[in-house]
Amino acid sequence: MKKIVLFASNHLTDLIIFRGDVMKRYLEMGYRVIALVPKDEKFSREIPEGLEIVYCPLTRSSVNIFGDLAYLKQLKKIISTKPFHVFSYTIKPNLYCAWLCKYYNVTLTAMVPGLGYVSNSNSPIAKFGKWLYRISLKQCKSIFVLNKANIKVLIEEFKLKSEVVSLLKGGEGVDLNIFKTEYFPSNDQLSFLMIGRVLSDKGYREYVNAARKVKSRFPKATFKLLGYIDAENPAGIHKEEIDRDVSEGTIEYIGYTNNVIPLVEKATVIVLPSYHEGLSRTLMEAASLSRIIICSDIPGCKETVDDGINGFLVKPKSAESLADAMLKVINMSYEEQLKMSSASRKKAEQEFGMDKVYKMYDKELEHE
Repeated sequence: MKKIVLFASNHLTDLIIFRGDVMKRYLEMGYRVIALVPKDEKFSREIPEGLEIVYCPLTRSSVNIFGDLAYLKQLKKIISTKPFHVFSYTIKPNLYCAWLCKYYNVTLTAMVPGLGYVSNSNSPIAKFGKWLYRISLKQCKSIFVLNKANIKVLIEEFKLKSEVVSLLKGGEGVDLNIFKTEYFPSNDQLSFLMIGRVLSDKGYREYVNAARKVKSRFPKATFKLLGYIDAENPAGIHKEEIDRDVSEGTIEYIGYTNNVIPLVEKATVIVLPSYHEGLSRTLMEAASLSRIIICSDIPGCKETVDDGINGFLVKPKSAESLADAMLKVINMSYEEQLKMSSASRKKAEQEFGMDKVYKMYDKELEHE
C-alpha cells in the first residue's frame, strides 16, 4: 500500500501554483498524494496526473468554526488513517491540522507564508486569532517560513523553538526552464506591470497614484494591472474604484490569467508596492523572466532585489517613492535597462531554483 502525503490548503489555485512541482515529485516517487481544498470555481489549471483532490467547503474570512465543520469532518477522516506526512498551508488549515495531527500522532509541517491579518491588526478578533494560532503552531513538528522577519516573529512573539522553524530561503521556487525569455521590450514600448490580488495592502492605490505622477511627465508610459479582484478580503478594492481609475486613463486592468509569461515579456518593469509578503512568487518569476523589479523595501519583497542592480526598493506606502523609482527607469538608457534585466535572471539562477526547495521538503519525510 502506498504511503499517503496530505496537502491541506484553503485555495486550490494557490496550492497548484506554489506546490504543484513538489506534489508531482512525490507522485513520481511513489507516494499517494491527496489535496484537501475548498472547490475553486475559477480554477482552470492543469492538475498533476495522479493527484487526488478532496473538495470540502472552507470559509476563508469567517472566524466561525461551525462554518467549517464539513471541512473538519473530512480532514479528521483523512488524518485518522494516519498518513505518512501532512503539509498544511495558511491559517485555518494550519490550525485544524495542528490539533488533529497532535491527537492522531501524525507528523505535520505547517507553512506560514505570511502572518497577514493576525499580525497586522490590533482588533480583538485579530488578537484572539494570534493567541489561538500561537498555541496551535506549538503542536507542529516543523514550520516553514519564507522570510527572516517571520522567523523573528514566530520565535520572539509566538515563543516557538528556533529548531522548529525553517527558512525556505529561495521561497517555494521557480521552474527556471519554464520561466525564461530572451525578449526585452525596446525603449519606445516602456511599460509597467503590477501583478497581484487587487488589494489595498498590495499597494494598489500607491501604484495608481504613482502612475498619475509619472504620466503627467511621460504620457506615453503605460501602467497595467494583472490580478483577480478578491471581494472576500477585507482589504479588497471595489470594482467601481478600479473602473474609475481605468476610465480616467491612469491604468489598464487586464484581469487574471493562468499564464503570466506573455504579459510579463511585454513589460519593462514589474511592480509590487506591497505592505507585507511571505516571499513574493510574482517577483521571483519576474526575476526569472529577466524583468527589472520595483518593490517595497519590506521582508518578502526585498529578497528579490539588489537595489540599483536589478531594480529598485521603495518606501512602503509611498506613491512618491514609487514614482521616483519609475522615473529612474524611464531616464535610463536602453543599455542600462538591459544590464538590470540580465542581473535579474542571474539572481534567479543563483537563488530561486527548485533544487533547494525539494531538499527542504524531502528532509521533512526523513524522520519517518
